[in-house]
Amino acid sequence: LGCNTSETEQFFGHAYAYATSKATLNVVTRLLSVGLRDSNIVFVTLNPGYVDTDMNDHKGTSSPPESAESIVNIVTNLSMKDTGSSITPASSSETSSCRA
Repeated sequence: LGCNTSETEQFFGHAYAYATSKATLNVVTRLLSVGLRDSNIVFVTLNPGYVDTDMNDHKGTSSPPESAESIVNIVTNLSMKDTGSSITPASSSETSSCRA
């Protein structure tokens, strides 16, 4: 799973190693979800959205506690039907044209 859009360029620019690590995480998650489907373990990637952190000079649209609460709510409600998916919390104002 990869995403090569102008939005990706806007956020990652020349951060090739960082962007590659995220793409690799998506692929590994998908492989595990298929290879271990019978294990009853849910594999997903969670995109926390644009969180207000040092990494983005505190320009994020949600606070770390808000993001954490949203992720806890998502993880609490995961089921095997979710395995292999990429999830962004509904409360995130981040938009993307990339879909799994």
